Amino acid sequence: MIASNSISIDVNDINTGHAMEMTEACKVTPKLVISVPDNYYAVLYVNGERNAKIKTCARKKVMKFLGKDALGGELRVLYINRRKLAEMSWGIGNIDLEYGISGGSVLMKVGANGTFLAEMQDAEKFFGLFGERTAPLSITEITSRITAEFRKYAEVVLVKIFRDACVPIFDTDFLLDETDRRLNREICDNEKSSLPGIVFKWIEVSDICVREEDADNLKNGYANAKKAKDRKLLRETRARRDEELRKKNEEKRAEEEYISGLKSAFSANGLAPKGGYREEDE
Repeated sequence: MIASNSISIDVNDINTGHAMEMTEACKVTPKLVISVPDNYYAVLYVNGERNAKIKTCARKKVMKFLGKDALGGELRVLYINRRKLAEMSWGIGNIDLEYGISGGSVLMKVGANGTFLAEMQDAEKFFGLFGERTAPLSITEITSRITAEFRKYAEVVLVKIFRDACVPIFDTDFLLDETDRRLNREICDNEKSSLPGIVFKWIEVSDICVREEDADNLKNGYANAKKAKDRKLLRETRARRDEELRKKNEEKRAEEEYISGLKSAFSANGLAPKGGYREEDE
């Protein structure tokens, strides 16, 4: 525990630099003062327990915010930037997919990219991920951690979407809307996040990436499958037509045989029709 009469942080660029910083422990004394920069607030922990939260100020005595019981205790201060998180970019590539088509399958790699927005609803809980850290936590580190978390969930959803797609993967115009909708439903609506204090607000899909050679292979596979289906349909149509013609011929032969039999019977018994047989009866 260090001896100090003043607590503050050195902020160079609050937009891209510091996001959070926990000070080293110091002893609470009557003379101890604290400063909180613009766009920050500070959370005071005495002997490891959360004690107070203070807004922007300059050289205010710490005891003004703490109870008398805190005097002589160990104080650590967590400075938190009030600035909201900006939208973040994401990209996931090289998802291995196998599409089964008539006569075989096509192996391919698929990816997607876009933007998303996360909200830090509890910065103190989020900082707890980093333990007893005293080095400043930058915006870059925070966005990297959140983006990695997002990608973990998004990849699972994307694999399911692409494998279950009711249209071929190369029909990206349709899949963009479907992927956008499913990602928002599965991740945002279901509040998927294992990062304490973080929630995902919305997701946009900018592009679905399919290698040209993979798309061509799949298109050819679908085209060949369609040709095979058309050939099968043609064979079935011809077979059905031939069967119908065969049945008609059999029915005609049976009718002719029946008429011929009647004629023979009439002739044998001298019962030829009055006026003889008509020409068409011959």
